[in-house]
Amino acid sequence: MNPSVLHLNAARSWRGGEQQTLYLAQGLVRFGVKQAIVGRPGSALEERAKQAGIEFIPMRIGSELDLISAGRVRDLARSRGFRILHAHTAHMHSIGLLARMRARDLRLVVSRRVDFHVRGLSILKYKNGWVDQFIAISNNVRNILIQDGVPAEKISLAFSGIDLSRYKKLTGGPAIRREFQLGKRLLIGNVGALVDHKDQRTLIRAYGLLPAPGTRIKYGSKTVRMPETVLMLVGDGDRAEEYSKLAASLPDVSVTIRPETGLAIPSVEGVNPESPGGAKKKSESGKRIIFTGFRADVLSFFAAFDILGMSSKEEGLGTSVLEAMACGLPVAATDGGGLPEMIDSNRGGFVTPAQDAQALARSLETLAIDAAMRRRFSAYNKKRVKDFSVEETVKGTLKVYREVLS
Repeated sequence: MNPSVLHLNAARSWRGGEQQTLYLAQGLVRFGVKQAIVGRPGSALEERAKQAGIEFIPMRIGSELDLISAGRVRDLARSRGFRILHAHTAHMHSIGLLARMRARDLRLVVSRRVDFHVRGLSILKYKNGWVDQFIAISNNVRNILIQDGVPAEKISLAFSGIDLSRYKKLTGGPAIRREFQLGKRLLIGNVGALVDHKDQRTLIRAYGLLPAPGTRIKYGSKTVRMPETVLMLVGDGDRAEEYSKLAASLPDVSVTIRPETGLAIPSVEGVNPESPGGAKKKSESGKRIIFTGFRADVLSFFAAFDILGMSSKEEGLGTSVLEAMACGLPVAATDGGGLPEMIDSNRGGFVTPAQDAQALARSLETLAIDAAMRRRFSAYNKKRVKDFSVEETVKGTLKVYREVLS
């Protein structure tokens, strides 16, 4: 018997968790699973679900203790014949739990995508008999849940995955290079929300430690020159102002902040907000940091990058790393959260301690000066990423659904 699933996702914005929700729903279609997504009206997920042909049911959701919303979810599931509630966000974990407590005929599955420890009264959401199964997106997330007291047998593992078909023919790279006037400069990219746990501050500091372009560097038995490089941060978030100020404080690094993309950053010391094309701080060194703000054309940026820099101190898994690997990018990353579960150090990239800017800088420098290494790592990552396809995610999740119904 195929399961019938009501997905619950209350996010307004579009981030990795919402992409994973949509990927899963699209994958389940191929297995004939009856399903729908409940979410906030006007959300990014509503728009994209409808474009993908997935039924989306808009619902105004109150606080995590909103009994009315929980009742609506319960009644909707029963009237439409959905047997499983699958909560994809922390907020809907609470709503789903309240609905499940008054509906013994329903089952509740909760995806856990972050590697934060559960604190305070929130532990009650995890240590109860009403959640039928948790799905951890990495071994690291699973281990943290166990440390916090969730029984191991109640946690299944289904790695976040990506749709590999999206990365076979990427054509937007040249357009990005023209837009930002990059020429042939080596582009180190980062895609992700500018938030604390992503810790782009460490990546910015690491970039500031790189040798200036043209510097002669002893590398093995040869002496090479440091190429011209650019660090590009694609995304927005509540740490945007902090990170832009840090970038502007670096000596001999130029900074560009693009206003038309919606990145709301006030005037920063050393940055001219009136410059054509965005706020700018000029430098003669040749090193440059660009803040693009939120962009919908993320795949074009991956096509333009030469290296992915990832400096998270906490990370459930980090699907932007998988996307970079699918595009054949070498990766310089920290060991935050589940990142080491994807990156094979010294084969597809380098993994260094979280918050260690000097170690990350050494990784970036090595990849920047060694083109042959970049090519080897690129070929390896294109093969390695097949272990993280969305097809595997769907199969693992479908197995959980069938187990909770048995």
